[in-house]
Amino acid sequence: MHVSTAGTIGVGGTGGIAIAYERHGNPDGPPLLLVHGLGMQLVAWHPDLLGALVSRGYDLVVCDNRDVGRSTHLVAAGRPDLRALRSGEAASAGGGRAATAAAVPDAELLEIEGMGHDLPRACWERILDRLDDVTRRAEAACR
Repeated sequence: MHVSTAGTIGVGGTGGIAIAYERHGNPDGPPLLLVHGLGMQLVAWHPDLLGALVSRGYDLVVCDNRDVGRSTHLVAAGRPDLRALRSGEAASAGGGRAATAAAVPDAELLEIEGMGHDLPRACWERILDRLDDVTRRAEAACR
């Protein structure tokens, strides 16, 4: 299934930082926010992956990270230290994937070997099934 670019397109934010986003799918479905890695725009998500999520009934939002696309560019903040991010210094200083997941109640971190900017199509079904499972458990816990 292919996702058209039709959907809600907007820019929202607070504190002087605006984040550009697009919203697709079922507005009454479970919300799902996809955030790409460093320096990526919302257009980097594969349309077929977005289509698979929409076909499963999600209220899907994709966004431009800050400093890219239509989101606020924080020029005065300078460039991030990519060497520190790659070496784990940022993670040991309280950042990183594991720390982010630990900070969100009941969050689960799913890491897939070989994942990068191009999410392997062979992993899509596994990821989609995992999202469905987490969504079902979250909905049951909220009843």
